[in-house]
Amino acid sequence: MKRAVVAGATGAVGRALVNRLRENNGYGEVHLLLRRPTGAANPKLIEHVIPDFQNLDQVKLHGPVDQVFCCLGTTRRQAGSKEAFRRVDHDYVVAVGRLALRLDGSMAVVTSIGASEASSSFYLRIKGEVEKSLIALGLERLVILRPSLLLARRRRSRPLEEVAIRSSRWWSFLMAGPLRRFRPIRAEDVAECLIRALNRPGQPVEVIENQELWDDIDLRGDRVSGENLGSQEKA
Repeated sequence: MKRAVVAGATGAVGRALVNRLRENNGYGEVHLLLRRPTGAANPKLIEHVIPDFQNLDQVKLHGPVDQVFCCLGTTRRQAGSKEAFRRVDHDYVVAVGRLALRLDGSMAVVTSIGASEASSSFYLRIKGEVEKSLIALGLERLVILRPSLLLARRRRSRPLEEVAIRSSRWWSFLMAGPLRRFRPIRAEDVAECLIRALNRPGQPVEVIENQELWDDIDLRGDRVSGENLGSQEKA
């Protein structure tokens, strides 16, 4: 059975990912890198409390591991400054990449649609820079997922996302033709795609755009919208 590591296990995608890994019989150990303990009582889940993710080299975790999943991310508003945002969305994510390299594991990471180091958007520019930094590490396999707006209920409020989620059932059907690639996507579906991507053969570096995530959903026969979010765990 596989050994996996998850960074960002308390976020929207991270929680959905941990739930799937816990229920998947193909995984024997799931190591969670956390800033504070969750108290989860499950023999498969092993928590490592790391107050500062820049000190991941001190994690008492021995390789090899099979897969490392990184779902870390914040917003500039929550981080408090551009510098703090970059520390989380770039420096911490690269630290996870170095851990994956040390543990001989494949890595999958969530960035964003439109990620580019040449972007005029600070958010998208940092996402592009972290992709470049991870690729430079030379991991055996790196999968980068670029989802659009995540449909999820979060523990910490993100007002613009809340407005988009509540109205998504009214405007998502208008996203046809070229706009289809911008369709919002459920955090649960992104988590499922993370697992599927690392469990199939692929190139050393693979970038999966939002439309490809939706193609995977359509192939499985799933149909989702903002209407079914009420049944999700409130985050």
